[in-house]
Amino acid sequence: MRGLSTPCELVSFLRLSTNSGAGGALNFFVLGDKSYTKTELLKILNTSAALAKRAAASLVLAYQLIAAKLNVANGSDAAPISGAINTADALLAAYIGKLPYGFDSSPAAGQRMVKSRE
Repeated sequence: MRGLSTPCELVSFLRLSTNSGAGGALNFFVLGDKSYTKTELLKILNTSAALAKRAAASLVLAYQLIAAKLNVANGSDAAPISGAINTADALLAAYIGKLPYGFDSSPAAGQRMVKSRE
């Protein structure tokens, strides 16, 4: 099974989903310890990390985490990536409010986010 990997593929999946499958049944989605609606996920995915430089690290990590969680919800084996998903959720849970967070990849927190997605 080919997984979803780019923000464009994720946006298409979320927009085109019907009431079947992971995207269609999506009422909320948890990133870190915050719940996001389908509309909020689309807003995150439509925000360019390059244009939102101050939030680049959190957005890059969010793109990868959304892809991983949707792939698992769509039937991919979670075992090989469960540690990475937990680490990414823990990094995002450390911040107040919702994505995107206002820092780039140069501070220590941004470096941890960028490194954890690899």
